[in-house]
Amino acid sequence: MNATPRRRPETVEREELGRLLPAPADPELPPDRHRLLKEHLMQEINQDRAATAAASRRPRRLATLALAPLVAAAAVAGVLVTGGVSPLGGNAPGPSVTVGAENSNGAVELLDRIALAAAEQPAVEVRDDQFVYIASLGSGSVHEDGQVTVPEPRSREVWDSVNSSQEGLLIEEDGTRYPLDTRDTSGIMVCTRSPEGDVCRHPDPEELLGPGLNSPDYRYLESLPTDPEELLALIYQGNEGNGTTPGDKAFSTIGDLLRDTLAPPGLSAALYQAAAQIPGVERIDDVEDAAGRSGVAVARVEDSGNVRVEWIFDEETLEFLGERQIALTDSFGVPAGTVISSNAILTRAVVDEAGEVPAEAS
Repeated sequence: MNATPRRRPETVEREELGRLLPAPADPELPPDRHRLLKEHLMQEINQDRAATAAASRRPRRLATLALAPLVAAAAVAGVLVTGGVSPLGGNAPGPSVTVGAENSNGAVELLDRIALAAAEQPAVEVRDDQFVYIASLGSGSVHEDGQVTVPEPRSREVWDSVNSSQEGLLIEEDGTRYPLDTRDTSGIMVCTRSPEGDVCRHPDPEELLGPGLNSPDYRYLESLPTDPEELLALIYQGNEGNGTTPGDKAFSTIGDLLRDTLAPPGLSAALYQAAAQIPGVERIDDVEDAAGRSGVAVARVEDSGNVRVEWIFDEETLEFLGERQIALTDSFGVPAGTVISSNAILTRAVVDEAGEVPAEAS
């Protein structure tokens, strides 16, 4: 088993939304437990991670809003079984990075403008004892009794330690508070699949230490390359063997980083430039985030053909507003065109304590 952390990409839940597979109506675990299970799942299948420079730090957990049906069912059962089949076959390397990937409707040109705007943002001085604060509004699909429904968006606030040295905090719309600490592995069973059969055991808390592409803290983000080709190659390599296509996982990983973190300006620009090189990106006008704000989107249809993922930007300032996912096929009671997941980022800031709300969010 690999002792380096999971990830992000976050996204078992997107893969499951793409397939729109129903899950049993089992009782839910707290959000922090779901995130921990997802993180450890990706830790097991992300072998040969390239980014291990700061492997001694504890990962932050992404403030996801949609619960993956596969993970939810596994969480109730207390067992996670991971597979190691590369989408390219065996342990084949990820695709080579190509500049100017296929696109339509000016997506690459739009991403170039967005990257330039991101690079011009002032850098923020961040201390190790501080927290990254993100307030958001969002909703994800719920699978029950063979049907998929999408509840109304809910607000939440997350505080993540800058260097994973302190316990973070999640507060839901109803005021429920969840500590964010990945060291508690009680009740979790991790299983590794092999030709001889599945080997299961309780994970050692120390195995969950260390940030990664899909579980980054701010210090980890600072360590990532800002050359777009190098960054995209790292993302492809870090997601090898996760059971989905390289393009899907690369777009998902970048989207999670844009949505669930506060990245340094240089890295934000590089992420947008890297996204412009993923085949299939397109521009879509007149879209709306979970908060009702209109904008322009950079989108990509997942290789399954079932879901289109859209990153939404303010058309004037080019600020990232949020993300949504659109069903493209009729499945389990959800007609094509339904928004099955929607998110809006309301405030990002750096604060001194978990629970502290910045002035701009008050």
